[in-house]
Amino acid sequence: MIEPRPMAVAPRPAGVEIDGAKLRELRQMAGVTLSEFASTCEISTQYLSQIERGNRRRVSPPVYARICASLKLTGPRQRRTLLKAAA
Repeated sequence: MIEPRPMAVAPRPAGVEIDGAKLRELRQMAGVTLSEFASTCEISTQYLSQIERGNRRRVSPPVYARICASLKLTGPRQRRTLLKAAA
């Protein structure tokens, strides 16, 4: 008897997919420079720049939480404004 092969499922990238353009917009509306915001979020300026440009679409949950906290996005509804909309 032949055993069925398990279905191959592509691993989903870990992390939270965020909208880099929206992040940039909110940061600029807050009047904070890229460098200042990166420092507040405890990430490098280069990393933040990559996120805002869309070169990095996913961030770890702790980084996402720090970004939301820095933007004072406290409620679930507010925090969702940074999430990438499903296509």
